[in-house]
Amino acid sequence: MTGPRADLAPGELLIAHARVRARDLGRRLESTMVDRQLYEELRRFLDEVGFPACDAFEALAGSGDRELRKRLHQVLGIEAW
Repeated sequence: MTGPRADLAPGELLIAHARVRARDLGRRLESTMVDRQLYEELRRFLDEVGFPACDAFEALAGSGDRELRKRLHQVLGIEAW
């Protein structure tokens, strides 16, 4: 991996991955409301990636370190304040 995400910590990578995967699942859910396989994928995503990413996000967001918060904004793809 190259670019701004190449030097991310494991928790930051988890958040970035969860964000991309959640968007994909959300788009699929929006277009296909009744799909057992999709709901199973969503359940697995939440258990294996989503909830751990929420925990990592909470830990990063609670940091008083300005540089860490800047990196969190980078991971989420939003402009730093």
